[in-house]
Amino acid sequence: MGLGPTLGKRATLLNRRENTVQLDEHDGVLKIAGDVGINEVEELHRLLRDFVGAAPRPTVDLSGVETCDTAALQLLTAARKTAERAGKPFDFVGLSPAIRDVSAVLGLSVNRSPDRRPAG
Repeated sequence: MGLGPTLGKRATLLNRRENTVQLDEHDGVLKIAGDVGINEVEELHRLLRDFVGAAPRPTVDLSGVETCDTAALQLLTAARKTAERAGKPFDFVGLSPAIRDVSAVLGLSVNRSPDRRPAG
């Protein structure tokens, strides 16, 4: 399952501060790593939309996320809701401390089931 020319199997997004966000699709799991924030949200939205549309069971590994802001976390929770509205089970795995911290502050749940180990 590919995500078309945008992502394929691996992509690196570069934001204005020269931080990188790594996105790696492997075995139906989209791995997001690095600093994820407002500067990456537009591109991340497009990638998540394509991934959720193509994957029968979208799974997003967040174990490599080093920093995350509210815009990125809201986008991630919206992706889950989009999948669920389409009747697809959606999982977040490998929640990093940054994801856990921001979600706790905002009172957002990024994982309804017990945390699973990241794929691979």
